[in-house]
Amino acid sequence: MPSATIALKRCTAETVPAFLEFIAQQNSLLTQHCLILDQNVEGIRNDLSMIEAEPTERFWGLWDGGALVAAVGLDIEVRSKRTFFLGPWAKDEQLLQPVMEAMMEFIPEEINELRTYHNVDAAASHNAALACGFSDPTWATYLVIKDSFERGEVAKLPPPAGFAVRLQDPSDAAVTPTLLALHHQLFPKSHNFADEKWPKLDGTLGWLFAVFNEDSERPEHPVPVGYAIVQREGTSNKVYVQYVGVAPSEQGKGRGTALLLAIKEWFYEQGFEQLSLTVNGDNPNARKMYLNVGFKIESDGCGYKFFRRAAATQHAKEEDTGV
Repeated sequence: MPSATIALKRCTAETVPAFLEFIAQQNSLLTQHCLILDQNVEGIRNDLSMIEAEPTERFWGLWDGGALVAAVGLDIEVRSKRTFFLGPWAKDEQLLQPVMEAMMEFIPEEINELRTYHNVDAAASHNAALACGFSDPTWATYLVIKDSFERGEVAKLPPPAGFAVRLQDPSDAAVTPTLLALHHQLFPKSHNFADEKWPKLDGTLGWLFAVFNEDSERPEHPVPVGYAIVQREGTSNKVYVQYVGVAPSEQGKGRGTALLLAIKEWFYEQGFEQLSLTVNGDNPNARKMYLNVGFKIESDGCGYKFFRRAAATQHAKEEDTGV
């Protein structure tokens, strides 16, 4: 049950700057690092823009007088009945658990699955998540490439022949519907983009890359079989790969590697400072691919899942009855 002494207040238009500054400051500490959000104000704004959410729609805070002492947020995916905890962050580690418990009151009843991610060294956040009923931690790895690396080191894996990668116009009606359908197939529980467009991939904050199989019979109509989304971290000179997806029938044929090599070449041509991504620890093939094309391990994190008691009870009933 939520602590009776904790009263969360929703973020308002007036308190947005205080929330973003507090989260950025706390998120830059290894003890409370959240893998979902960036470590600076502009990066956090951009992360929220990708899920088309304003801070006033996502964050709640605990105040001591005029000072924010704890904050927590939610990224609710109604379609998949899943939500991600953003944070929590607190100046006093003893506030982490009661803030998470209080936040449970704001989660719609139809949401069955809760998740949260923290740096592996975030012991206080780890303990708070377990105390709130989260379990089954899975590893996630933050990988990074910096502009100081040698260009030749990046291009050591030539892409196989038979297909091509290009920077894709998201408004291309001949390609975008196929890529969107592929995204929903590969990531059915991710953020569900509108059927008619990708969000904010305008060539300033975000970019869409696509890989095409060459069709010898119709060379003017190559077949899209994979894609990647790259986002800028706020207004910084850093970018990150948010999604990489390849059609199941084309996996293991070098399409993902070709996408990453093309993105890295573009990364250097644009003069960006850093390229990063996060990969789940239970996906060793993807992790191996990223390391093979030059990404380096920056840090590890833990992901936690929590299923509400009602959902767990229903699951047990279904097993008992053989439904």
